[in-house]
Amino acid sequence: MLFSLPVRKLSTKVISTPGFNSVESYLNYAQVVGTSPKSTVFRGSLYEISFADFLADHLSLKRIVLQGGANDGGIDMQATWNLKQLKRAPEKPADAYLGPALKHVVPFVEQKQSDAFKVHLYVQCKCWKRSKMDAKMVRELTGTFADFFAREKLQNRALVMFVTPTGATKVGLANFDSSVVPMIFVKFSVPELKSPGLDPYNAENYIKGRAESFYCNPIAQALLSGLDWKTFANTIVRNQR
Repeated sequence: MLFSLPVRKLSTKVISTPGFNSVESYLNYAQVVGTSPKSTVFRGSLYEISFADFLADHLSLKRIVLQGGANDGGIDMQATWNLKQLKRAPEKPADAYLGPALKHVVPFVEQKQSDAFKVHLYVQCKCWKRSKMDAKMVRELTGTFADFFAREKLQNRALVMFVTPTGATKVGLANFDSSVVPMIFVKFSVPELKSPGLDPYNAENYIKGRAESFYCNPIAQALLSGLDWKTFANTIVRNQR
């Protein structure tokens, strides 16, 4: 069956297979191929594309590549994030307040290469209903991305966002803070129908997913030191439509 997907016109190019690039086009695709709105595939895919929409709306990303699936290697999407949209913040160098364990970290503002503010961003989404980020999940994230960053020579050049609508366990948060991978935990709500009887394949019938909070682990804080990340993140949370 041949069909066309509605493609939004915006400055951020979203690329995926089989070709949807927005919540609207994903729902159109899901309806055509018969994906049940009650399935975990529908729920997970809608959550991922909703977060991609959020990134396109709020971060200066030229292109987002969606690659979620059984063989995604733990990476649901990737992009290049231009941090020049963040204002400078007067604060101490990272090693002055995060200790000697992070002396290998070079904050983005102190890096000398011409593209220092163009940072690789990798995202993993988990559309959980009740589960929370625990120690096992953090160990998996650390193992996946520590090896990947070393192999691709991305130390001091990349950040990971872990996205879920739920929170973190106490031990999970402790492991998150001690991870050698720079990570940002994003609590992002699940898109929900405005009322149960509405057409689940119509994007206008949904309450958008929203970022409720951002939390950087110490190594991510160190990389972002000198940039007013907290104000930037708080402004996004406060000004979402």
